[in-house]
Order: sequence, then structure tokens, then C-alpha cells
Amino acid sequence: MMKFSWLLIFLVGLWQVHPNGSVENVLEHPSVTDLLDVENAEIFQVVPLHRYLVDGVNRCANPACEQTYIYDFSADATIVTIVAAGQLLDVQRIENATPAFNGRIDQMAQTLIANDPAVQEAVGGVRESADIVIMQMQHPSCLSNHLCVATTFLTDGGSVWVLVDVTQEQIVDLWWGDVTGGNQATTSEASSEAFYDCEPHHLVRGKWKLQYRITPSDGFAVADVYFDGKQVVSDIRLIQWEANYVNDGNYAYVDYAGCGAQGPGHGFPIDPVGETEINAIRGGFSLAQDFQMFAWGSFCNYRYEQIYEFYDDGRWRVIGQPYGRGCGDGRYKEATYRPIFRIDFAVNGIGNDFFQTWDGSQWQQQNVEAYFTPTALTNPEGRAFRILDENGTGFEMEMGAGQFEDAGQGDAAYTYLTVARESEGAFDMPTLGECCHQDHQKGPIEFVDEQDTAGEHLVVWYIPEALTQTKFAVDQGVVDVPYCWTESTTEYYPCPMGPMFHPIRSPELTVGLRSAEVTQINPSLVIIGIGLALLTGFYFSQIKRTDEST
Repeated sequence: MMKFSWLLIFLVGLWQVHPNGSVENVLEHPSVTDLLDVENAEIFQVVPLHRYLVDGVNRCANPACEQTYIYDFSADATIVTIVAAGQLLDVQRIENATPAFNGRIDQMAQTLIANDPAVQEAVGGVRESADIVIMQMQHPSCLSNHLCVATTFLTDGGSVWVLVDVTQEQIVDLWWGDVTGGNQATTSEASSEAFYDCEPHHLVRGKWKLQYRITPSDGFAVADVYFDGKQVVSDIRLIQWEANYVNDGNYAYVDYAGCGAQGPGHGFPIDPVGETEINAIRGGFSLAQDFQMFAWGSFCNYRYEQIYEFYDDGRWRVIGQPYGRGCGDGRYKEATYRPIFRIDFAVNGIGNDFFQTWDGSQWQQQNVEAYFTPTALTNPEGRAFRILDENGTGFEMEMGAGQFEDAGQGDAAYTYLTVARESEGAFDMPTLGECCHQDHQKGPIEFVDEQDTAGEHLVVWYIPEALTQTKFAVDQGVVDVPYCWTESTTEYYPCPMGPMFHPIRSPELTVGLRSAEVTQINPSLVIIGIGLALLTGFYFSQIKRTDEST
């Protein structure tokens, strides 16, 4: 399929929005053309970029840079370019990754679905193409290395799912699902208004200093976080949400939240709604940002919220909570939600950090990139991992297990440790890898290649999951409370997920961290040592008295 003509058409629109011609120059740059099959490539997004560090200096603070996403259909790869004042700062190719799709793809999929006779028969007539909500989907019927999108209709006989292969530009699957209750709104019945304040904001509160912003597609982010004058993290973001349906197969909508809708030509984002809230909480404060589909509260309309908590004693927590309402049957066949958090650490500054795991009795150094399952061992305080600098200061990571008094039922999280690389999250990420794996083969596994981690700039990826519990299931006595579920816009039950980080209060004596030789103080030996010191002092004092008396 020839995409180059669409590339040129899209450039015409971009030229009107970007009169400096920087995007056109990028597409002519050999560093870009060498990375893609031009005849099968298409620009998906052009968005502003406010933060891009080069040697510790933000090259995109003022004015913002231009970040362009180009999708290579022939290889299922994304090429990302960053341009500042007409200069190409960076270009990266990311395999197995798909950026948010553009308006052409949105309209093409809508038209295919609206005009398809099988779809019309299934849904009971012709649906207006503008009212068909298109979202990215990963499904077994989608060929490997192909991009697919889908929509879900609510009918009197159940739900109708339609899958479009964008690479081939054709409908490849249609199937039915059961539904109990709910209604499906059209785009003209939007229940909320998107709010776009995507500029970075600076905040100083108590001993905390940080920057926060809504990103184009990586949700609500915080950056350059300091506590008591010392840096904690460089950047935290939520790359994507997966709403996985496993009862009638294994497929998922892959959602992104952010300000991407501002870009010229865009697919379907989940928009920010309302201003960022800064709230006082017990012992600290929180930042919260809401994201909602246009008709949240109706069938198959998602809502997600991100929260960051910062405490006066140096603790901090990262939270994502979905609300539903999913696209399942409203009973037992509903979504399992998985957010992908990316936490870019900078303990006392970027680099020179170390990662440790608990082995059941003591902390052990982790010297290469790795992944960890939900059954990772925890110390008596419930903490499985530590991120620290060579002086032994840093944080212990406590995964959610229902202990945070926020109605969370536990994270069951997979954790991934990688070395920070420009192409692995230094800027807004496309959707990662193949969805719906029930084991460790999730998006960030693409970045785990056993590179040495000791003393490096480290990134932790955290993927928890929560299974929907509907009100119907509660009424039937199957579960105790609703979870990840919206009954209406006034009755909803979010499912908070995310880890807590605790400062290492009494840094142990650390020797040779780079060689994984960690010496810990044994309390029993300390007591024995103090006792010996006292006895020695008593002995010499007695000798001195004896000498004086003689």
C-alpha cells in the first residue's frame, strides 16, 4: 500500500500550521529518511515538546520544540524527531511501537465501518461516521506487524465489535458480545468539556520542589522533583493504558491520555478534564489530573485519573486509577486495566544510581537490567526494591497490596529495571509492544537486554493491573464491592494502583556498590561491640586507680 501520497498531502496541512518549514526539512533529512521506508510511511502526530535534556540542559524550554511521529507501515516502527528552531536535535527509531494515529486514519476507519453492509446489518441500520469512536486495538485477528483500530456498538441484542486493519485498509473481523444495561452516547452528547492547559507549571510546597504538566500522549507528568534540596526523580509519566478483555478471546483497547488532540490531525485521545488539582492530604499534598472520554458514564467510555502524593517526611507515591465504564457485558466479562508507569530516577542527581532487591533476609545488588514478577520477595516492611546512590541514600519501593487505605485491592505488578536511553522514553512514547500478555512479556520487556546497571542512570517501569468488579457482580454476591466500575456519572468506583517510595532513613554503611559488595550493620554485633568497649574502658580505669593508689 502506497503511503507516500498521504505523506505529501499531510505535509500541505502541516505547512499551514508550521510556516517555518521545520517539519518539511526534517523529512528531507538523511538521518530520517535512512530510518524508514518512505513509500510506506506517514506522519501521525506533530506536537509541542517542552522538555528535552541535552547534557543536563533543557533545549526545549523556551520556545518549545516540535516533536514529530512518523509511522513506518512496512515495519511496524515509529520514527520520532525533535526539532528546535529548524535544527534537528534528535531522531530515534522505536521498533514494535505505534504513535497516536492521525485524522486521516480516523476518518478512513469511520467511513469503512459506516458503509459496510455486514456492520449495518449487525447494528440495525446506518450509523453516522462522525459518531463512530475509533480507538487503537490489539487483537489476534490483526496480523503481526499491522496496525489495527476498532469500535464497539451497543445494540438491543448486545455489543458489536468491529476491527479494522489500517495497514490493509479493510475490516478484518466483526463479533458479538453480551451486554447488561448501559447506554451508548454519540459525540453530540458529550458529558464533559476537555480542558487544555499543557504548559509546564512549577510548584514549591514545603520541602518539595517540582514541575508538572500534561503531556501530548504520556498523561500527567512530574519532572525535576526535589526534596529538601536534593533531586529525587528526573521524570515520571504514564505511557499508556490497556483495557484487556479476556473472556471471549484476548484483545484490548490501548489508550493514551494527554493533550495530543491539539496537534494538526489527530486520532482519538482521552482528554484532560478540569484543571490540575493541588490538594492537602494528611502529612503532605497531592497533584491530581482527570482524563475522560467524551461521554464517560455511558457504555464503553473510559475515565482515568493520575495522582501524585508527596509527604512532609520525604515519602512519595505514584497512582493511576481507572473508573470504567468498559465495553464488556456489565456483569462478569469486563476489562482488566493495566497502566504503564515510567519512573526516571535521579537520586541526588542523574546517574550514579544502584538497584537492590530483597532476597528474604538482606538486600542484594542487581547489576544488570531485569524484570520482576508480582511474587517478588519483600522485607518485613513490605518493600521489594531499593534505588540508591553510592552513599546509600535513596528510596525503598513498596508495591500496592491493599494497605494504602484508598480502597485499592493490590497491584499484582510487574516491575522492569532498565538503563535510561533516549529512544526509551526521553520524550513522549508511542504505544509499546504487543498487549495482553499475562506474563512478563509486556511493553518494557523490549528494553531489557542485560545491560549493566550499577552506577548508571536508571529507569523503573511499573505495570500493575486491576480486574473490574461490576455492581451486578456485587448484587449476585460474587464480589464484595464494585471496582474499576462506573454505574453513572454520580456513582463510580475507581481502582487505585501504584507504589509508595520511602526514604532510606538510616543508610547502611555501603562499600564497593559498583562491585555489589554491600556491608550491612548487624545490630547484635553493634551491641557486642559497645559492650566490649565499655568493658575495656572499665578495665583501664581500674588499672589507672591501682597505679594511683600505689
